[in-house]
Amino acid sequence: MPPTIIELHIRAALLPSAEADPVSAIGYRLSAMYVAELRAELPRSRANLGSAPVDLNPEVLRALSTSPEVYGATLSAMVFPAPLREAWERTRGFAERGGAGIHARVAIDDPSGALHGLRWELLRDPATSAPLAQQEGGSLARLVAVEQLHDPAPPPRPALRALVC
Repeated sequence: MPPTIIELHIRAALLPSAEADPVSAIGYRLSAMYVAELRAELPRSRANLGSAPVDLNPEVLRALSTSPEVYGATLSAMVFPAPLREAWERTRGFAERGGAGIHARVAIDDPSGALHGLRWELLRDPATSAPLAQQEGGSLARLVAVEQLHDPAPPPRPALRALVC
């Protein structure tokens, strides 16, 4: 059975300004607050499991950088508030009953770049406290959102020069 994919998408929250247009999002500004969304890709379906505001504090995590276990537990507590923790546990249970592993993806959408320096590989399973990167039959991947996809132009080909004797 293919693994169950659980994606944790972290994005900066948009806050309205005085002249904000809720339809076009014009007039909104990025805040220091983040929103975590949990999604699952099951063998035959996809599901949005919920979202919740999260309080990510890079300074607190930086102070814990010498202790990977504490860092990972603190990061997990920050990104898995109660509603997302419960949704994770339900999806994890579904995957285990089906005999599938879990492929965890952390998608980071943060134009400020503040979240890219966090040590996401230390993230822990909110139910078992086991490191997600070391789970049996599963994996952990970090994804970075980009503004646009582009196909880089190949380097220009040098003019052909030959010496024939």
